Amino acid sequence: MKCIVHYSNEMQYSSHPYMHLQADLNPKMRSILIDWLVDIHHKFKLGSMTLWLTVNIIDRYLKATDIHRSQLQLVGITALLISGKFEESQPPEVNNCVKISDDAYKREQVLEMETKILKELNYDVWVPTVYTFLTRYLNAIRASELVRHLASYYAERNLQEYDLL
Repeated sequence: MKCIVHYSNEMQYSSHPYMHLQADLNPKMRSILIDWLVDIHHKFKLGSMTLWLTVNIIDRYLKATDIHRSQLQLVGITALLISGKFEESQPPEVNNCVKISDDAYKREQVLEMETKILKELNYDVWVPTVYTFLTRYLNAIRASELVRHLASYYAERNLQEYDLL
């Protein structure tokens, strides 16, 4: 099953600056979270779309909900869990998400956060991301492997840059 991409959806589901809405967070904290999630993404051997969808879920949720800094990692690992369920044939399990966050949260907290995120996003999870469009453009120009790797590297590197929302 593929995500149907419509350019009209791009603005609706793309991330926009929101830190001014967060009382206890700042862009540096987001950057650290995304950097950690990139490592977790590689450790779990997840696909690229899972990472992009995870960051999209985080940003859309944080734009809509003010959270305390102690909950930021919980939001991140839960977003990874959610996106994995949509993108992976073998998604991460809740217990693995708890373990990878050094047992900072309980299984019930992850499941409760999953419910909160899904409700806040109106269960609108499977959305187009920058990666969706990047892949489409690279296929359209029949990009070489080198160009694909470089484009993916630069795009992924910019994921943690809040100023590039």
